[in-house]
Amino acid sequence: MGQNQRSAQGWHVAEWGLWGWVETALKLIGIGAGILAFFNAQAASGGLRFGDNPELAAVIVTALLTLFTVGALGIRFIQREVISMAFAVAQFLGHAAVLVALLRLPEQTGLAIVFGVMFILGQIVKLVFLRATGYTEMGQTPQSMFNATVGLAVFYGVLVALLVL
Repeated sequence: MGQNQRSAQGWHVAEWGLWGWVETALKLIGIGAGILAFFNAQAASGGLRFGDNPELAAVIVTALLTLFTVGALGIRFIQREVISMAFAVAQFLGHAAVLVALLRLPEQTGLAIVFGVMFILGQIVKLVFLRATGYTEMGQTPQSMFNATVGLAVFYGVLVALLVL
């Protein structure tokens, strides 16, 4: 796909190929788990738990990942790619859902773990996608795209490790 800077044109749909769709499917499973965790946590009595939260480190990591998704919304809006924009909205909602779930019901980490694992797997598939297509965006080099993808996979790995331990 090469350099995918299409902000000069209007809203459009790009061709993402097999690996792009596999990445999206894995992450959508994670988003679904996050949203389910949110709804499960709504049954918990009490408010949001901060200082006494046994998963406070995981909450902080999730908050940082959620902030990253806010930035992704801006990038996708600039690119004006319909599928990426819709996914960025779903991704933000999934991250925010996990964040709220961990703040409301920190003892129930199973779905948050599924969320994290699916995003790790999605990032691994994204590495294959990047190598196969040479995709770049926002002026990055292929290597910087690869490094950022590895960095995010590590961040999700830290989240899962914090939830499991």
